[in-house]
Amino acid sequence: MYEELKQQEMLDMLRKFRNMNIDYELVGFYQAHPFGACFSQDLVDSMFDYQSNGPDGVVIIYDPVKTRQGQLCMRAYRLSVPALELCAKNDWSPDAVKAANLTYQTMFEELPIVIKSSHLVNVMMAELSLAPTRIADRFSTHLELGSRRSLEKSVRAMMANIDELNKSISAYGKYVNDKQRHDNMIYNLTQKRVTGENIAKLFLAEALADDKGTTKDRSQSLLNR
Repeated sequence: MYEELKQQEMLDMLRKFRNMNIDYELVGFYQAHPFGACFSQDLVDSMFDYQSNGPDGVVIIYDPVKTRQGQLCMRAYRLSVPALELCAKNDWSPDAVKAANLTYQTMFEELPIVIKSSHLVNVMMAELSLAPTRIADRFSTHLELGSRRSLEKSVRAMMANIDELNKSISAYGKYVNDKQRHDNMIYNLTQKRVTGENIAKLFLAEALADDKGTTKDRSQSLLNR
């Protein structure tokens, strides 16, 4: 009982807010549906709940596919009066639908959507329109996404190529480090070999010198005899 009274009080307060235009921004809800495929029983039930509390309730259907292609697609709907009456009666028999003259075309009412930009955007657009044609064309090309439907695909391909480039750079850096390490190892081994050969030559020269000295001493001793 308390919850019902609390809910009723909340609905009354919201209704008074709407009458006083305090919550003028609260107009309903929005849903995102690819290609605008939004009409379902759940949508009808939700719209009936909103329009039962306030007749100005609407639903805004947003198409992310067309918007991604550069064409903003938003449509506003609300249940028509015959549809609201049938929802209130909860009688969807063929005779009731025929008596209400309800069809797929008259189930929903489509409302026009007007998008208003901020004052800064309006000033910028006015400046672009008043600017010379060459400057306006140069700046307006960045504001038209409809002519660049492959923009997202190009950006994704560029990002993938950048990732591949980073991988190639990392692999090349690893190759350079390995090559430097290998060159240092070859240089050290070469230096050790040269040093060993020099030491061996030095020992050989000393041995030959000792042999020559010994031979000379023997020859001198024989001459003395």
